[in-house]
Amino acid sequence: MLVWLLRLLGQLRPAPAIKPATKKETMYTYGRKSTEQRRLLHPWLQLVLLKTLALHDHSVDQGGRTDTEQWEVYNRGASTLHPPDGKHLLGQDPAKEFNGAWSFAADVCPYINGQRVATSKDAFGPVQQAQFAYFLATLKAVADSVLSGTGWEIRLGVNWDMDAEILSDQDFDDWFHVELVWRGL
Repeated sequence: MLVWLLRLLGQLRPAPAIKPATKKETMYTYGRKSTEQRRLLHPWLQLVLLKTLALHDHSVDQGGRTDTEQWEVYNRGASTLHPPDGKHLLGQDPAKEFNGAWSFAADVCPYINGQRVATSKDAFGPVQQAQFAYFLATLKAVADSVLSGTGWEIRLGVNWDMDAEILSDQDFDDWFHVELVWRGL
């Protein structure tokens, strides 16, 4: 009963109050769109991304999605999940319980020297993949630190099964995808 209640509440300890980083804390800042999209995310995921921003520039391209938006992404082939599934859907948590409208996933993209990493099929070569992988490793390290002891973990779209092997042991690679996963205590 207690685990169910804690899962319904969304965390085992109170979610952190999210305050914007000051210029002293980071040289990177979110733009308007990233700020709007980040607000749609679960507070723990917001904190992970904000702490990552202090170390590595990136954008939050998409936070929450409506059912219609999820169908559009699915029909484009950019997702293998259609409503009612999908961690980007607002108002649904990993246990498929209403959570008050947070999204548990975001699509993010790193920036290098103020430029977005090129990710189109013809431009996403070994250098861009290495830059993206470096960013994801930074994000994962931040997440492991921030989420330690909370019952939450981060799953990346390059490692769906959350093992040490990335990309080669899965059929669908989503470099942009990062999601909050409830693993319990």
